[in-house]
Amino acid sequence: MVVNASDVRLYLNDVATDLISDDSLNQAISLAETVVSEEASSTCKLDTKDHAILAQAGWIAYGKYASHVERAMGKVPTKISGLIKFYEYLKNIFMKYVRSGDTLPPNIDTLIYPIDSAMTGWYRRTTGSR
Repeated sequence: MVVNASDVRLYLNDVATDLISDDSLNQAISLAETVVSEEASSTCKLDTKDHAILAQAGWIAYGKYASHVERAMGKVPTKISGLIKFYEYLKNIFMKYVRSGDTLPPNIDTLIYPIDSAMTGWYRRTTGSR
């Protein structure tokens, strides 16, 4: 599997394109690929790297989204702050496997995905805000 913008969008609970663009997701994926590649053990499997890239890109993209919300609202809402920490936690789990080269648990998909939709709270940008 090669991680693409649609994968990250789904990982972020199917976030709308007007909130996080495909360009922004692709930039996050590119950065995530670099980070994972640089930190991967020589024994790290491709599927482990893909999971880590997805989690890393999701965390990066959500952080960029939170920055936009903060500029628009003057602060980051508590729900968004909590989700940033949650996405960082998931990213860190996968990065531990990437660094160690250990095999992911066979049920990792059911443990992690999909993220509970009740956890996400999207704030739409007003016209003209970036």
